[in-house]
Amino acid sequence: MSYIKLGSALKQVFQESGNLSSCHGTVSMCQHLPVHLSAAVTICETIESLVRDSVGPNGLHTMLTSSSGSVVITGDGHTILSSLHLSHPIARWIVERIRCHHGITGDNSKSFVLIVTEILRRLQDAIGPTGASSSVSSKKRDLIEIGRALEVIQEEVFPQMVLPELLKHCMCLDITKAKQEEVMNICKKIVGTNLGGRFTPHVTEHMTKLTVDLVSGCCDDISSFAETIRELISEYNVTCIEVPNTPISKSKLLDGVVLTRNFAVQSEDLDSLTTVPFIILSCPLNKWTPDVCSTLAAGSKEDLSRFLQFETSWTHSLICHLREYGVKLLLSSELLSDATLSFCRAAGISAVHMIPEDELNRLARLTKTDIVHDPVDILTSALKRGTASFCRSVIVGRCVGVQLGFSNATVHSKQLVLCGPTQGICRQWFIAVLNALKTLQMWLDNSWLSAVMTTDADNVSRASNGKSEHSGITLAYNSAESLELSSAQSCSLDMQDETADGDNLESSLGTTSVCLPKHQLLQQQGICIPGGGCTEFLLHRIFRTLASGCNEHHDLKARDPSFITAAGILCEAALCIPRTLHRNSVSPQSKKSSFLEMASKVQDCSSLVGVNGRTGALCDPAERGILEPVSARYILWRDSVKMVQDLLKIDMILGVRAVPGKGCSNTSDDDSDG
Repeated sequence: MSYIKLGSALKQVFQESGNLSSCHGTVSMCQHLPVHLSAAVTICETIESLVRDSVGPNGLHTMLTSSSGSVVITGDGHTILSSLHLSHPIARWIVERIRCHHGITGDNSKSFVLIVTEILRRLQDAIGPTGASSSVSSKKRDLIEIGRALEVIQEEVFPQMVLPELLKHCMCLDITKAKQEEVMNICKKIVGTNLGGRFTPHVTEHMTKLTVDLVSGCCDDISSFAETIRELISEYNVTCIEVPNTPISKSKLLDGVVLTRNFAVQSEDLDSLTTVPFIILSCPLNKWTPDVCSTLAAGSKEDLSRFLQFETSWTHSLICHLREYGVKLLLSSELLSDATLSFCRAAGISAVHMIPEDELNRLARLTKTDIVHDPVDILTSALKRGTASFCRSVIVGRCVGVQLGFSNATVHSKQLVLCGPTQGICRQWFIAVLNALKTLQMWLDNSWLSAVMTTDADNVSRASNGKSEHSGITLAYNSAESLELSSAQSCSLDMQDETADGDNLESSLGTTSVCLPKHQLLQQQGICIPGGGCTEFLLHRIFRTLASGCNEHHDLKARDPSFITAAGILCEAALCIPRTLHRNSVSPQSKKSSFLEMASKVQDCSSLVGVNGRTGALCDPAERGILEPVSARYILWRDSVKMVQDLLKIDMILGVRAVPGKGCSNTSDDDSDG
């Protein structure tokens, strides 16, 4: 287990790169700090050292401690990086890019660090060490040329070569045609892969089951599976309840919806009711405002007394109307007055008040119930009330809440209760389950694939001579529709990988023209690929072919020296993920199990293989249930290469009074005259 004192991990980097504490005020008075590749490599290597040992199922954990004495032990890369107090601007920028990527994919924070660091390290080796005979200007020129080559790889090689190969080896599932138990079995393997290595195997298995059961319980129809996951992510703060100081084994799912407030008034017959009509309020009942500004004149003490008691009588009339309407439960986000609660008690209406608005919004969406924002709306006949099958008190940790149950035919809802011995561990599980849901969303979200297809279709259409736009567009990769006929197979319950009998990779790197699939078809596909470094081994083969300059079937600058150098850098950088998995495994460091020999075997292997993170041996990760969304791996590599491109364009760091934001003048070099 590593130990990190937050705020001091990058001290050596800061001393080598300089101090920006004096860089404030106006631009003319500040100091500038040149950005060198060596400094960027040092920063990335320092960040890499914080997360490298925690990669894989055998990864070690890190203890985070703050100046206030708080201590958290975690193996989650995003948690480690987000907890760091970084002083160097480049380090802060790198971590922020990683956090943005993690916010979308829910995973791959550590892989992002490893890839970027390895690319920069290989890039530094390619241009020569500091102090070599080549001039500084020559090295800058080389970096610019390699940066342009990376841009070509980013914009052309990834969509035209990498994407087709990934799709040829992926596992595709038509959500609309698959059975629910089949979909949930795949979800279990994807979630288990996401959570694996961060916690003990027993706890990981328990939380994986809870996560999949949560998705299954909230999904009324398999056709709305993707929409269910999106709703769970957007409403996750109210769907999941944290209960610290409780064993993790006590984590469970509750039927229906749990409100984190107890009854203010509970009728005697509420527990025996099988139908509980309710309304949701977002306004106080004892406040009445006339439609127009009015002045009331009291001619006597009796009139004045009636005016003063109007609010009370108005509230009483509303409660009586609710009783006649058959309402048995009143749910309010506002504080109900004592008079209102007294009227509810007399009318036999239970009441819960001061409920968080997010909880009521979720309840209203699930039950298709109107939220009353004006008490006058209660008197309208068009008001939609909700109906629960039961309503009772429930103990959640040390708090008492209200649980509403529903018939499965009307509302599908579950409430996740996450327990942990400490607040820190409970929060880690809270974040981990959210990230697992994001990973499932990436599995079903193929908008990234549609965007690539649309962009490339436009390019192909422009390149076509006189072809009609309606005659069909051909693209250089397999479509999701043709995956069923290629080496990729539909996901089955046993998830066996049958790509071993496919053609050799090197013989299939040329383009293959197929018809563009419909956008609707793409949105119905769940596309995944075996983990354990399978994607990286595949990328290693692709970029090795490009670096050798023997790819004669693709219109790329394969003979350009900078392009060949960039392809060679990515070829070697792709091995950083399987190498780290092998390094962190329990495999003995012998010649028989060395990673170099393992990599040489994979180079000439046509099938898709990965590294067993526990033993360090080559394996078929699909047989072990290790699956990852194709979109997550694809976006990971594109974002990593893009960040290296952006980093190579940074020439210096300048301390200013304020960073230009929205509404500020920030003319670019392209818009300026000189």
